Amino acid sequence: MVAFFAFLGAAAADRQLFQPAFLASPYGASTASTQTYAPQVPMYASPEQYVSEQYVYVEEGSSTMGTMGVAMLAVSGVGVAYGLTKRSKRTSGVDMKAMLLYSTTTGNTETVAGYIADATGLEATDIGDADPASMAECDSLIIGAPTWHTGADTERSGTAWDEFLYGDLTSMDLSGKKVAIFGMGDQAGYADNYCDAMDELESCFKAQGAEVVGQWSTEGYEHEDTKSLRGDKFVGCAFDEDNQPELSEERAQQWVEQIKGEGIVV
Repeated sequence: MVAFFAFLGAAAADRQLFQPAFLASPYGASTASTQTYAPQVPMYASPEQYVSEQYVYVEEGSSTMGTMGVAMLAVSGVGVAYGLTKRSKRTSGVDMKAMLLYSTTTGNTETVAGYIADATGLEATDIGDADPASMAECDSLIIGAPTWHTGADTERSGTAWDEFLYGDLTSMDLSGKKVAIFGMGDQAGYADNYCDAMDELESCFKAQGAEVVGQWSTEGYEHEDTKSLRGDKFVGCAFDEDNQPELSEERAQQWVEQIKGEGIVV
């Protein structure tokens, strides 16, 4: 509900705030020296694209706002020119979008996706339920998968990612979008293929033009080998709910702060 506040610094006759003929008469017809305030109303592509409250000083008789402007404000629900109204705040005039996508077999990757969701405020979505069109509209993607420890060159997760990577993804243009990757593995049971699926996610998304960020230190891990190594770092954040579950939540929180600094917008 829009509230209207009149500044009564002059006689009510000079203001004529609520006269029936107000909207029909030229704004500023009165020659009185009274002063009023009205909200500055930029044009938005959608109702959600508001800016923080800004008010512009309007003096009666000026050309700042005419009858048409007043009528537009009234129709839009903002209020007439002789009042102050508060708009919903946004920190940016641009609607930046992000998605958190994962797949899982035993539930471990879903658990970690939950930690990342808590740290970002995003909703974790299984890639099998994701809409490719919505993904294409995003500025940032955070994606995660487990590894099916076969040592294969493709289809390493054993989940819905295998179908998506070589199906829907191949027709998507991800140029200009940033992607951060996380992976799930078992350093004790499958030490030779630890988090191999992260490497596959990187190669497939980069092939569609995405920029991959979020490399993570290998310090504190005890795997034997992985395809996801880039120098002395993983291509993304590696997790191990089987052997190091007590470290997962803290790793997720620290990694989220890191990728925010690398351009992931959530």
